[in-house]
Amino acid sequence: MIGSRTRTRARLWLHDTTSVASPGILARLPVTDQLAWIGVNKPAKVFKPWRRSHSWSSLSSNSTLLDDDKDDEIDDEELFGDFHEDYTDFIATHEQLQALQARWLMALVFLLSIAVMATMISLHAAKRASVTYQQAATATGASLLAAVLMRQEHVINLIYHLTCALPQRTPLGVRKLAAKLTYNNGGVHAGSAVSALLWYVAYAVLVNRQFHGSTAQVSAVSAITAAIIVLFVGLIALSHPSIRRHYHNQWELTHRYAQTFLLAIADARASHRPLGKILLHLPTFWFLLLLTTCLIYPWLRLRRLPVHTTRLSAHATHLHFPTRRRLPPAVPGYNILVSNAGDFTRALIHNPPARTWLRGAPTTGVMRLSSLFAPLVIVATGSGIGPCLSFLNLNHGHPMRILWSARCPEKTYGHGVLRDVLRADRNAVVVDTGAVVGGGRVNLVGLAFALAAETGAEGVMVISNPRVTKEVVCGMERRGIAAFGAVFDS
Repeated sequence: MIGSRTRTRARLWLHDTTSVASPGILARLPVTDQLAWIGVNKPAKVFKPWRRSHSWSSLSSNSTLLDDDKDDEIDDEELFGDFHEDYTDFIATHEQLQALQARWLMALVFLLSIAVMATMISLHAAKRASVTYQQAATATGASLLAAVLMRQEHVINLIYHLTCALPQRTPLGVRKLAAKLTYNNGGVHAGSAVSALLWYVAYAVLVNRQFHGSTAQVSAVSAITAAIIVLFVGLIALSHPSIRRHYHNQWELTHRYAQTFLLAIADARASHRPLGKILLHLPTFWFLLLLTTCLIYPWLRLRRLPVHTTRLSAHATHLHFPTRRRLPPAVPGYNILVSNAGDFTRALIHNPPARTWLRGAPTTGVMRLSSLFAPLVIVATGSGIGPCLSFLNLNHGHPMRILWSARCPEKTYGHGVLRDVLRADRNAVVVDTGAVVGGGRVNLVGLAFALAAETGAEGVMVISNPRVTKEVVCGMERRGIAAFGAVFDS
């Protein structure tokens, strides 16, 4: 029922329970000056209290729209538009923020290399120091090592561990910056790789001028140098986001085998000095040794593990891997929620294996940064709720709000997943996209912003596909709210 009507500001509260099986409201989102309705019977309705001087002291739990205020209802297009933009200002445009977030760390690393190179050239021009091809080779090796280390499992885990060790009393700005640096570590990887190409081009120029040997030696060095440059350019060109997205499998193959071939030929030029002097005087030897170790290490941990699969629906399956250790009172092992997103995941659902291969060590993901922020808003779509569950099930007391959008969530992912979500946040906003009439898109940016504004959230964590992740993260950042999500750079 509808309560009294005054000009006081509206303040609305969620019901204690949310059930996707109920015929009434699937999710009701209360925020100051705004109420979004997403239901099952008539899901695409939204009511804006500021249009008329209303204040709702109570709401019917059996109705999905306000029947006696028909003129306040708006259609699907308005619902899925930017209804939150009526009362919020932007701090940057979408394009500015996207460019800034995606490239700033890469540009910083690359500009640092250019600054070092410019300093060396200026010193050489002033005859205060000489620049040799050995120095360029050392810089190339150092850049390559930095690029590879940023993809090494234990290095990534260490970075996340150090960041998450920051106490909650640390200023919010420091925690935001640390989190951004941590989950954007791919920028260091990309910037170091491009810097390695720059230094190797400098090496090629210098070795052509400074290396003196027999005709056969000069020809061999020139051929090896040219081959490495071609491989470098090919690897970097194929790693461009637009190419990588469309030809991901081919990119994986080139990255896997071309880098191995690079290491195989990088030190092919023979040296007449004793091995001891090489170890003492050539840093590139140690760089090559560490690079080779990093590439071999994941394969040394290759093992075939038993896996128990539980098919949840035609779109999702649940994988359980047994382990020796357990966190009481849980069953020993860990779980993975898989949805149909390609040929590999489709095969896991329809032809589940009894055993599967695991290479390397488990790597920490962006969801680990959630512990840095309280209150927190978690936004997930589809099976993106899976990575969130590891945090939700271990941090029941953490102040958070959850926004989960999925098609028929209980039918697709099972009652257990929904139960875990509601246990972490009993007022979780669960959106059934299958109930949206007309095939419209749910405005996740507006809903996430509303939750963040209501709770005063310090951060928003987004686990979704690339398009939605970019959309929500940029949408939050434009409004001055720290947001984090996978960068999809590998």
